[in-house]
Amino acid sequence: MKFIKGHNRNQINLFPVSLDQSIDPENEVRIIDLFVDSLKLEEYGFKTVFVENGRPAYHPADLLKIYIYGYLNKIRSSRDLEKECKRNIKVMWLLNSLKPDHNTISNFRRDNPKAIKNVFRETVRIAQYFDLIGGKLLAGDSTKFRAQNSNKNNFNQKKIDRHLEYIDNKHNVIILNAPKELTQLPKHVDGKTYAVRKNSSCSIDMVYAGCDDQYGHEFHCNAQPGECPFEGSCHKFRYIPIDTGAFGKIPYFLDGAQKIVAMRKVAERPFNLIKHRDGLEPLRTKGIHNSTVVATMANIATLLIEIAGHRKKVKTNKKQDKNLAFEFMKKAA
Repeated sequence: MKFIKGHNRNQINLFPVSLDQSIDPENEVRIIDLFVDSLKLEEYGFKTVFVENGRPAYHPADLLKIYIYGYLNKIRSSRDLEKECKRNIKVMWLLNSLKPDHNTISNFRRDNPKAIKNVFRETVRIAQYFDLIGGKLLAGDSTKFRAQNSNKNNFNQKKIDRHLEYIDNKHNVIILNAPKELTQLPKHVDGKTYAVRKNSSCSIDMVYAGCDDQYGHEFHCNAQPGECPFEGSCHKFRYIPIDTGAFGKIPYFLDGAQKIVAMRKVAERPFNLIKHRDGLEPLRTKGIHNSTVVATMANIATLLIEIAGHRKKVKTNKKQDKNLAFEFMKKAA
């Protein structure tokens, strides 16, 4: 049976191909190279002046290029980026065959958070030029884990209970989930207003007083002296156990709770669709500053690929195409 045979590894080509000829003219690395070269990195906060002693440093433009390429291709680890510099012909072309180690790559992101944010603003400006950004809504989705074990961040059961009590007593909570439909309401609770009453004979709504982990939600009588005919025999308080419905850990009936749930439904779905489309993974970094830099780099890569027209066609009145992105940044340079 016949098979396709490859070339001999030891064969010397009569007409050698340069590194530039091996990269397609419309490859994404070309717009990354052009975009970074068009930036005046000193004005954005990157350090470009170093002492003459010791080994020469890598130019921040080269490290910024490899990071944008990595985030564009779902490669975030500095060690993986180091491997790409040695085996990926596109990265070799982008960095002119430089091979920085993973410590150098990682330290660049750690030491330049403000400068990277400034680069993101420039990317947004170019995207606005191509009408890719409407500027109407910004939604964020994340999970924050504490990683430091200092005295301030170390928790015991007493501190946890005290913090939970503080959260339970707050009325302006913004983290809220919609109640599950299958959860039944307790007795003597109005299904529309969630008004709570002591029993079937009571006609006065009770007032929410707080939440206890052991007993549940506490309600007090709101009757004025002499207003309730059962004043002498009523205990004037009631506990409702915590459930997964309207009487969850954070009560659904507090002021503004329904509005907050509606806002979450509107914001989370489109943001999740964006993450699914771009294949973004959850952030696994320590601290809000590092998480911000990671998200910024991902946004820069996403906007650049949109500008280049690799994912969707840019429709404007100026009849722009992919080449306009190159021309725009050449003028900026």
